[in-house]
Amino acid sequence: MGETAYRLTRIGAGPNSETLVFGLQSKDKKMNSGFGSVALYEGTAEGITDGFYGEVINDGRIYVFNEWADLKEFLSVGEAIFRFTQIGAGPNGETVVYVLNKSNKKQQPTELMAEFSRKHKK
Repeated sequence: MGETAYRLTRIGAGPNSETLVFGLQSKDKKMNSGFGSVALYEGTAEGITDGFYGEVINDGRIYVFNEWADLKEFLSVGEAIFRFTQIGAGPNGETVVYVLNKSNKKQQPTELMAEFSRKHKK
C-alpha cells in the first residue's frame, strides 16, 4: 500500500517544521493518547532497550534502526554518521540505509537486514 493504515499526524511538529507521522496498530486507532511511538519520540518512554525496530523515510531513502539511541541521534542531527547502505533494496526500489553506531560500525547488519526484509514481504 505504501503507507500505514492507521496513523497520528502532527503537521509542522518535526525539528525543521516537517510533518511527523506515527504509525499505529489497529488496536490503537480509537485511542487519543498513550501511544508508545509518540512517547519514544518525546523522550517520555522508559525501559525500551531490547527488541527496538524503527524506520524513517527521509529524502526518498528508508533509514532502518535497531537502537533507539541511534534513531534519537538521527532525529536531532538529520544524518546517520555510521551506516550500511543498499541502493535500490527498498520495496519500491528506494535506497535503504541501515544506521549503525561506534560499537557496530565495522559489521554488516545482517540481523537488521533480515528484519527489514521480513517486515516488507509482499
